[in-house]
Amino acid sequence: MFSRSNNYEYIRKFEVVSMENPGWFLLAVGSFLSYGMVNVLFKVGAESELNEVIIALALYLTAGVLAVVYYLSVGAVEPEKSVALKSLALGAAIGVFSLAGTLFYQLALQRGPGSLATPVMSLNGMLVVLVSLLVYGEKLTITRGLGILLAFIAIVLIRL
Repeated sequence: MFSRSNNYEYIRKFEVVSMENPGWFLLAVGSFLSYGMVNVLFKVGAESELNEVIIALALYLTAGVLAVVYYLSVGAVEPEKSVALKSLALGAAIGVFSLAGTLFYQLALQRGPGSLATPVMSLNGMLVVLVSLLVYGEKLTITRGLGILLAFIAIVLIRL
């Protein structure tokens, strides 16, 4: 049986989080659920033969307005001018790739089965893993590496 301090260490060791301190894991789950709903709604649009350009326009206008409201409500600190310009440049680059990805994904859902297009699109996480390893020097354990390899193999098998 664990004592209170040993239990805490056990929990920290396996990165289990509590509601008082949701941590990265619950945020990642929130992201998973949010992007999952985005993809479900994209499929609804594709099956309804709605206009993908108008959907993307509404998506980014809504996201922009909500982002402004959010940052005004939390009192975002005004950064130095050079940092603000770099942030705007990075945000613009993200916007370009995000819009391209959104439109490509919507078109893929219209022209192919969602059961295949979605897993292929989900491979985008592999790019983040590669950049994290190669550019930022993050470490990959054998277990996590095998998990990533199995995810890739699963995508290949789904396509067969």
